[in-house]
Amino acid sequence: MTNALLVSTDPYVISEMQHIASVTGAQLVVIAEPEQHQLVNATHIFVDSESIHPMASSVPTWVISSGPPGPQAWKRATQVRAEQIVSLPEDRATITQALATAKPRRANVTAIVGLGHGAGASTLACHVAAALSREHKDVVLVDTHLTHGGLEILLGREQESGLDWTGALELLKDPHRTIYNQLPRWNDLSYLVAPISSHKNFGSLHRELMEVVAQEYQHVVIDVDVTSEAMEIIDTCDNVCFVIPNTLRAVAIAKSELASFGPDAKNYGLVVRDVPGSSLAPLMVAQALEMTLWSALPTDARVVELMEQGIGPIPIRSGAFNRGITSILQYIGREASQSRAA
Repeated sequence: MTNALLVSTDPYVISEMQHIASVTGAQLVVIAEPEQHQLVNATHIFVDSESIHPMASSVPTWVISSGPPGPQAWKRATQVRAEQIVSLPEDRATITQALATAKPRRANVTAIVGLGHGAGASTLACHVAAALSREHKDVVLVDTHLTHGGLEILLGREQESGLDWTGALELLKDPHRTIYNQLPRWNDLSYLVAPISSHKNFGSLHRELMEVVAQEYQHVVIDVDVTSEAMEIIDTCDNVCFVIPNTLRAVAIAKSELASFGPDAKNYGLVVRDVPGSSLAPLMVAQALEMTLWSALPTDARVVELMEQGIGPIPIRSGAFNRGITSILQYIGREASQSRAA
C-alpha cells in the first residue's frame, strides 16, 4: 500500500486528501509535525501551504493549497524545495493519478545465512549492519533464529531494554503500529532480538512484521539459521549472503543444504571465512558451490575478542577484514538508492 504523508492541520485539505487516498488505495498519514523517518519513508509528501514546520526530504514533495495558490504557497514551495504546487479542488485529478501510480517504498533487505554450524554468520551480520549504519540512517539488524540467537550478546547489550520479537508482534494489533525508535540500539544501529516468539514456526505474523520493519527502515540485515523454518523469510529478501568456512567438511554440508535452492533472480553471493591451516582456496569453494564469491574474510581473533568483551562490531585495524566488509557492502548496496515495490 502506498504511503503518502500530508503535513497539514487544515480540515478541508485533510478531508479532500483522505477521500483521494480512499479512492486510490493509498495509506495517508496526516501529521502537523512529521519526524525524520516519516519524511524518509513516504512515497509522496504533501505540505499544506499554511504549514510552518521546518522540513527537508529527498522524497517528491508537493505544496498543496485550498483554492488558487497565492504568495504564501510559492514561498512555502521554495522553503521545502517542492516539485509542484497543487490546489484543491482544481488539481484533484493530478493528485489522484500521482498516488495511483506510486509504488510503496521498501528497505533493501539482506539475509546473512550460515552454511553449517559455527560459520560465523551472526558475527558477520553484526559487522555488515554496523558498517551500513555508519553510512546510512535507519538500519536494523534482525535475529530470526527460533531459539535464542544471542545477537544482543554479540553487540554487548544484554541489559538493554526495548522490543524483542514477542513485544513487536503485539504491535501488529495496533492499526497505527510503528516500531521505529522502540527497538534497542547499538550506537546508530537498531536491532530486533530472538526469541521470535513462543510459536514454533516462522509464520504469517512474523512475515507481516518483517514487512512493517522493511517499510520503516532503509536497510534491514537479517541473521538467518539455514536449518530453521525462518529460512522462509529469504523469499522476502533482496540479497542473500551465504557464509561458509573454507573446509572440506563445510563444503560437503553446504552442498546438501543448498540443494533446496533452485535458480532465482535474487542477488545471491558467497562469503568464505578463511580458516587458519586450510589449503582450500576461497575461489575453489565458490566454484564447488557454483556461487559468486562476494568476499573472503580472514578468521581474525581480534574480532572475536572485542565482541566477547562486549565492545561490539567496531572497525578493527585489519586491512583484509575491512576490505572484505567493504566488498560485501558493494554487492548488497547496488540497488539501495532505488525505491522497491513491496
